[in-house]
Amino acid sequence: MSTRTPAPPPAAIAKASDRPVSEQVQTMIRSMAPRFESALSKRIGIERLATTVCLAVAGNRKLEECSAASIVQSALRAAQLNLSPDPNLGEAYIVPYRTKEYGMVASLQLGYKGMIKLAIRGGLRKIYGQVIREGEAWSVSLGIMPDLKHTPSYSGGQPTHAYAVAWLASGEVDFEVLPWDEVMAIKARSKSGDNGPWVTDPEEMAKKTAMRRLMKRLNLDYELPEIAALVASDDEGGMRQVFAVAPQELDPPA
Repeated sequence: MSTRTPAPPPAAIAKASDRPVSEQVQTMIRSMAPRFESALSKRIGIERLATTVCLAVAGNRKLEECSAASIVQSALRAAQLNLSPDPNLGEAYIVPYRTKEYGMVASLQLGYKGMIKLAIRGGLRKIYGQVIREGEAWSVSLGIMPDLKHTPSYSGGQPTHAYAVAWLASGEVDFEVLPWDEVMAIKARSKSGDNGPWVTDPEEMAKKTAMRRLMKRLNLDYELPEIAALVASDDEGGMRQVFAVAPQELDPPA
């Protein structure tokens, strides 16, 4: 009896060309123009997206080790979220991570500013995150009258906590405070904890982590149900389980 070897997921499609990964990515994005244009906003545009992704690949040696298919899949997910993967904007990042089965593959990771945009589009009036440092005056009270106070010193001390504050459409205010040890534990669980924004912008990621924890318990109305599933996951691995792309749509160019 013959057995069939299951096809790898789209993020793990092997490179089928000797061309540089950035060239493969650009060709694939343009060949999938209708799919991208149906999701992209005028703010980004397909040519700008292709250029942004190629520059990100060129600036990260580990991304050059990833399959073009996994990079394009990450770019498509960013388009579906209406977020730019330009690392300079802090909305979303395409980051490499290593798997036992397929080696290096790329995945999309939300940034601090991207999380804010998703929260506002989900119905919040305002949301922001902040880091508390050693020696700064702060207090938190729970119970019937929850309250959070923080006086930053801008002294550059070591962080001890991260918190997020949200204003609901009703006018109510809610907040979440995380000890720094808990933030680092979440970072350690992330498969991309040693790459991308966790390395270049750890405090922004700490703020985003507090916002994510707060958003999980707020009744927000996201335009896509997949976003709610994404926000519900502390680990960025949740991003890889949504916005699925059929493997045949991401075949690497010859």
